[in-house]
Amino acid sequence: MTYTARRRVTTIPLLAAVALASVLTGCSAGGGTSGVDSVGAQTDLVQAGSAPAVDTSKEGAPNDQVTVPSGSMLARQAEISLEVDSPSAAAAQIRALALAARGSVLSEMISTDSSTDLPTMSTIVVSVPSASLDTTLDAIARVGTVTRRASNAQDVKASYVDTAARVETMQASVDRVRALMAKAEKITDIVSLEGELSRRQADLEALEAQLRSLKDAVAQSPITVSLALPGTTPANASGFWAGLKTGWSAFTSSMVVLVTLLGAVLPFLALAAAILVPLWIMRKRRRTAPDATETD
Repeated sequence: MTYTARRRVTTIPLLAAVALASVLTGCSAGGGTSGVDSVGAQTDLVQAGSAPAVDTSKEGAPNDQVTVPSGSMLARQAEISLEVDSPSAAAAQIRALALAARGSVLSEMISTDSSTDLPTMSTIVVSVPSASLDTTLDAIARVGTVTRRASNAQDVKASYVDTAARVETMQASVDRVRALMAKAEKITDIVSLEGELSRRQADLEALEAQLRSLKDAVAQSPITVSLALPGTTPANASGFWAGLKTGWSAFTSSMVVLVTLLGAVLPFLALAAAILVPLWIMRKRRRTAPDATETD
């Protein structure tokens, strides 16, 4: 009697343990299935364009935090026109000044006189650090006689802040898609997520390029330098006299073309007149002859 009671007492905990293990096994299996269904549901959200519900406290944070500088962000540029004795020699001095200011030459164009084959105008665009813009302009002004000088600045901080915020948002979006790819198990889910990741990565790279462009516009300042011989209108000159000179040049060129065409056509006109005028006189005489006969 005593032995049977002890056996029952020992068997009850064993049965309870087995039952508990079965329950835990069933819960574990159910949890794994719900995890797969969750990834599939989040894939559908990505395809629909919605933000997937993933904990991004660690994985979704941007890798590189974009810092916004304090104060204004000025993108400056300047233009200067000079009269020089030799545009080619002055252009060489401008290049040297730009290199001395740790800048670079962006473009250069030289116009020559067709009759003398000598340079008469030159336009050169250089880029220097924004901190050296004023000193570089003063040095360029000493190369010749200044006929025009202008500069302007644009505050691009609002565009920079907006683009920086969009970069951070897009970086977080890219990280969320990558987190989904790490959890996806179905081939269709992985293919869909890869396509979405490529699209968002391309958008992120485009925004980062815009951000770099704004930084470069603030860090570097372009200077457009126009060089011309004394009395020659620079290519970018403006105003009444510049327009008048340009119009007069176009008028004289048109007259030269018109006179040339007239000289080319004149021999043919003379030949036509030599043939047509006698015919016209003869025809007129034939018409007047019957009239004279009828009068008699």
